Amino acid sequence: MAIEKVKVTDSSVIELIRENMPVATTDKNGLYGKSYVAKVFATSSTNTKLIKLFTCQKSGFSGKLSLLFRRSESGAISEFSIYANSYHTIDKISDIEIYRRAGSHSNITFYHDEEYVYVYMPSNYYYLYCKLDFLFIGKLIIEEQAGIDISTLTKISFTG
Repeated sequence: MAIEKVKVTDSSVIELIRENMPVATTDKNGLYGKSYVAKVFATSSTNTKLIKLFTCQKSGFSGKLSLLFRRSESGAISEFSIYANSYHTIDKISDIEIYRRAGSHSNITFYHDEEYVYVYMPSNYYYLYCKLDFLFIGKLIIEEQAGIDISTLTKISFTG
């Protein structure tokens, strides 16, 4: 029995297939759905958010994240790229580089402790969109944290 090739020309069908394609990773047989790699958080004028992004220990997380911040529903977007390499560590901390790609949210800050990398979103209606671009090893966490004193964390400076 021969299988004939099917040519799909409807762009909406093509986009539907593309949106539902799994993402290659080193975990779970190499595949994760888009719900794993795209997360959204929002703050209000009354509270702030500290988001745990990934582990920065040796063999923790090696890959790239794109983080998009928006000040309000109609606000300008700022983009950050985070590169982490947990294979080569200095003082037990991964090599972490954060680049500001677009926009300027000077209130958004990145921190680390001996185990994790965090992003701090102050109040004033910030929205965070996180996307895993590629993953060599490890697990992306992306969880809101409570009860962590930011003064105990080390600030990460921007590379570019």
